[in-house]
Amino acid sequence: MQFHFQHMLRAIILAVFAWFIVRLHISGEVTMYINPKYSLLSQLAAGLLLVLFVIQVFRIFQPKVEDHHHCDNDCGHDHGYSDSTLKKIMTYSIIIFPLLTGFALPPQLLDSSIAANKGTLLRQSSVAANETAPAAEVEDVQTDQQPSSSSDVTESGDASGENAEHVPDPALADKNVVELETHDAMQAKLKESDTITFDDEYYYPYYEWISMDPQSYVGKTIKISGFVYKEDGLASNQLVLARFAITHCIADASIIGFLAEFDEAENYEKDTWLEIEGTLQMTTYLDMELPVLQVEKLDTIDQPDQPYVYPVFFDMTN
Repeated sequence: MQFHFQHMLRAIILAVFAWFIVRLHISGEVTMYINPKYSLLSQLAAGLLLVLFVIQVFRIFQPKVEDHHHCDNDCGHDHGYSDSTLKKIMTYSIIIFPLLTGFALPPQLLDSSIAANKGTLLRQSSVAANETAPAAEVEDVQTDQQPSSSSDVTESGDASGENAEHVPDPALADKNVVELETHDAMQAKLKESDTITFDDEYYYPYYEWISMDPQSYVGKTIKISGFVYKEDGLASNQLVLARFAITHCIADASIIGFLAEFDEAENYEKDTWLEIEGTLQMTTYLDMELPVLQVEKLDTIDQPDQPYVYPVFFDMTN
């Protein structure tokens, strides 16, 4: 039997890649890189890597091939001299580098410095508030959940007051998917509610609905959390309470949030996490109208274990 070092090295790399993905799922850090709806795909990827690892293991030891007769360079077949050692080192270095950084460096959370590089949030919000656009992202998806009835939705809380905050759905935590009927009921109920609480599950659609039609929500009480983000041109009593939204993976992260006004705004540093309660009003920024929260209550909080929010996709198949 002949030992093949390169096959062994490839097997080790495959095993480490598989373990890296499994480790992310065990620790829960996988959501720092991808939208939870892709968790199953990443688990399948880890499984495929393990299969390839097993195949590679069986290639480490192979029957020894009898030496063939050596001939000159012009004997008509390739001796493999072109596959230089330097080329192999470069190839394996490129493959191993992400593993080294993945294990050595913890996932870096996006903050206000990254947000500044992605553009002006309030300018984007002011444009969105003055354009006609769909109220929420809709995707034709398959789900094994049964359609929700209108009675199921309304029984989760009354149409106003403290209990009219959100409509829980068990499918969302794993798939970011709810039925279209539930979507319609959620949006209608949101407009009827006096108090709207932004939780992580429905943060994105709530933000989108309010941003697209802020006039319908003027005067309502908003309870929301996020980190402090400040743009050039803000007054001393203004800051942006923001979150990062991830559609697919960390590379496409976008910043969303509301302008907030209160006297002590200038005392809060960037990236400070706040939980605020305020009344939604309209203001003018860059000669365009956009929603603003007039803060009535405020608390400094720790950064949540899951700082990102994700779009919700609505099933149109039912």
